[in-house]
Parts: sequence; structure tokens; C-alpha cells
Amino acid sequence: MSVSWAILSNKFGNKSWGIENLLSIYYTTVAGEFTVDRRSVMDKQLKKKVFYRNLFLVAALYDFILGFVFFVFLHPIFDQILKMPYPNYPSFYQASAAFIFNMGLGFYFVYRDMYRNIDIVKVGIAFKLSYTGLAFFYVFVENMPWIFALFGFLDLIFIVFFVFFLRAVRREVQA
Repeated sequence: MSVSWAILSNKFGNKSWGIENLLSIYYTTVAGEFTVDRRSVMDKQLKKKVFYRNLFLVAALYDFILGFVFFVFLHPIFDQILKMPYPNYPSFYQASAAFIFNMGLGFYFVYRDMYRNIDIVKVGIAFKLSYTGLAFFYVFVENMPWIFALFGFLDLIFIVFFVFFLRAVRREVQA
């Protein structure tokens, strides 16, 4: 069935419909009338927003915990988990752990208000890309312990979802 935009425009007024709304609205014919199920549109948008909010909460908790554990328990991690000699200058590792913890704080801000803090997501992508690249290089080329590649892989998963989030926001803004 072909529906002209002029008919819809006259029927529903000249409201600004986002592209996601247009794609998720479905039309049914009831006695020759078009109806729009706005509830299904709002449900889909709400589910997507809840998913991304939860994603940023998980990212915040992940970075909080990881940063805290590496900052506080650096000596036991090197001795018992990594089986590496304790570094001569632990401050470099602790500084990295503090940066990770602070990135968790940034993701918590995004969790609280995703649209206001969208630039933190961009910084988070750059941060996680940097870590992932370095971790994979040192694990596979320099034989660093494999656990660093595991963290890099987890960061890669976050990167993918952060990019999806940015693309979804861009589509909303363009609509």
C-alpha cells in the first residue's frame, strides 16, 4: 500500500517526526483511516535509552573497580596473578589505574545524563582505543601477560557499543 507524505502530513499535522519514529511507526487501515501506534514508538525508544544507560553504568562500574583494584592491590597483583617482578616505579602503574578510575567517573556522568555528557563518550572511545592497541601490541609482540589482552577485548566490546550510541544520537539529532 502506498501512502503519500501529503496525506500523512494533512492527517497528523506538520509535526517533526524523527527518522527513528518514521521507521518504527506502522500504519494500519481501519475503515479507510490511518492510525499511528505512538506507544510502540515510545516503548522502543525507552528500551533503547534504558539499554544505553545501563551500558554506561556497567562501563562506570568496570572502570571504577578495575582502577581501584590495580591502584590499591598493585603489589599482590604483580606477585600472585601476573607472576611478574614488582616494578621499580609503581607510580606509573598507579597513575594508569587512577586514569582508569577517573574514566569510570566520566562514564558515571554519562549514565546520569547521556545527552549532556556525550563528549565524555568520545573521550572514552579514544581512551579505550589507546589501551586496546597498546595491550594487544604488548601481549602479542612483547609477551606481556594475557590478562591485559582480556581487558583490551572487553574495552573493544565497550567501544563498539559506544559507537552505536553515538550513531543513534546523531540519527536523533538529524531527524
